[in-house]
Amino acid sequence: MKREAEIRAICVAAATPLREAIQAMDRGGKGIVLVVGADGRLQGTVTDGDVRRGILRGVRLENPVQQIVCAHPTTVAHGSQREDLLRLMQQHGVEHLPVVDHAGRVAGLELMSELLARPREKETPVAIVAGGLGTRLRPLTDDTPKALLKVGDRPLLEVLIDQLVGYGFRNVVLIVHHQAEMIERQLGNGQALGARIQYVRERKPLGTVGGLRLAAPHVTAPCLVVNGDLLTRVNFEHLLNFHERQQFDLTMAVKEYDVQVPYGVVQLSDGLVCHLEEKPSQRLFVNAGIYVLDPSLISLIPEDEPYDMTQLIQAALVERRRVASFPIHEYWLDIGQSDDYEKAQTRVKSWDRRPVPSQ
Repeated sequence: MKREAEIRAICVAAATPLREAIQAMDRGGKGIVLVVGADGRLQGTVTDGDVRRGILRGVRLENPVQQIVCAHPTTVAHGSQREDLLRLMQQHGVEHLPVVDHAGRVAGLELMSELLARPREKETPVAIVAGGLGTRLRPLTDDTPKALLKVGDRPLLEVLIDQLVGYGFRNVVLIVHHQAEMIERQLGNGQALGARIQYVRERKPLGTVGGLRLAAPHVTAPCLVVNGDLLTRVNFEHLLNFHERQQFDLTMAVKEYDVQVPYGVVQLSDGLVCHLEEKPSQRLFVNAGIYVLDPSLISLIPEDEPYDMTQLIQAALVERRRVASFPIHEYWLDIGQSDDYEKAQTRVKSWDRRPVPSQ
């Protein structure tokens, strides 16, 4: 059971905007918020899965969290035994059990991840694409590969691998090209990070996924593919579970992105104005640079030619393969320009070394 202050931090009112509830979820690091009334009684729960499903069906971040709440969650009483808790979690397919008192007031939270104490090591390989030139970040990348630029006190690539290891992903394949020797010297075999790193060197730049063809001997099961210039708190375990449960061929993580049009938008019909909207905002999903793919797709990648993930996705769609989206609400930043790098410096200072994984 968690300390009182930690529980209060993940409690929100039903009228709380979804955006603020997500922020509370991220700060709490438990993948859940508890929706409570003014009297402290539990009214429901919202998990990151509820958030993803809500976003996909059109719930906006400004809407009240009550629109996606699970109003009848499974709960337990204080003092329940570990074996009973795990059995109940397995029976109901949940990873969190709110603890309530006799009046239904929140008294704590039980987490499967903490009951199991440590993450199960996964055989799933992770291919990290880290061969880019980083031209948009010059002069920072004149003498340092982008993946080794420091965020906080550690290279970006170490932060990413640390996140993966925290979820049990230890088998890492690093696809390198530009200043590859520096990356290999810095990370070695990965033992210091709790990982097992193998390297695949591109003779020439092969795009965002062309190097994966070279890594094919290391990919014999569904594989995570991650761009090496990302700073994120995405739950990699949930992404893999989503992919495997639905038996998709390729799953792409996507991030919601709002585009503000700086002008009044006019709709016309036969030359006549029929509607005018002042500075509308358009809601889009952007490619987050994180994927899970079936190894059979690697055969679609041409040998020794530049090839991007967008081309592979198009090829998969042509073959009528099952391609899915996985919305992420956690923190995500593509460090492509100097402004992004400065944002990363500020953000990473508040992070723990590793996430608390869920099973």
